[in-house]
Amino acid sequence: MFCLTDHERKVLILLFVVLILGSAVKYFNLYRARVEDNIAPHTVKLININTASDAELAKLPGIGPASAKRIIDYRTNVLHFYSADDLKRVKGVSQSVVDRVKPKIKFED
Repeated sequence: MFCLTDHERKVLILLFVVLILGSAVKYFNLYRARVEDNIAPHTVKLININTASDAELAKLPGIGPASAKRIIDYRTNVLHFYSADDLKRVKGVSQSVVDRVKPKIKFED
């Protein structure tokens, strides 16, 4: 039917493979965007900083086991937290840590 040289066949196969790979990447990105859109912000469980255990606190970004223990000691011995900025009073908790945990914490039930 078609008389193609060896080189022309290789070029056509390469173009076909590139087309298939491009389509696969496009549909993968569309699928990933749909999955991310289905995760609503209200489904994220906020951690109450005044009642959380040390294990729960240690799950927060920038808060390790030692910082979690210091947070619990502070709220037990000094006072409860009323804002994210109150966390800066705890030794080892910097402003950058406060900024990272702020969207993941709450202060009342």
